Amino acid sequence: MADRIRISYYLPLTNTNDQAAYLRTLDHFSSPRPVADGRPSVSGFTVSSSDPPVFTGFYWSDEQQVWLRDSIAIVFVDLLASGQVRAIAGEMKAAVARFYAEEGSPQEEIWCTLENIDVI
Repeated sequence: MADRIRISYYLPLTNTNDQAAYLRTLDHFSSPRPVADGRPSVSGFTVSSSDPPVFTGFYWSDEQQVWLRDSIAIVFVDLLASGQVRAIAGEMKAAVARFYAEEGSPQEEIWCTLENIDVI
């Protein structure tokens, strides 16, 4: 089994509403959320540049029936491997989606991926 699991969130930064949701996401990820052993589930994360964003994403919008383009920042969160990682990633993804919706920029989908990583 891997030492850690990397959760990658691909976050739109195309407009000012997206920017506000992105900043709320960073605040949320860095807030202390204690777990059973007294440590927060997130003990660190890494972000790509957001000003200006260095990634561009393209996707087919089922709602609008056109290809759309987004400026993207990626947030990497590495957690110790455990059976709780999927639940934690899902809770964090739901919070991110809520921030975008509350800032007036609801997303058709927020991409979140999980990868096994071994730290050497």
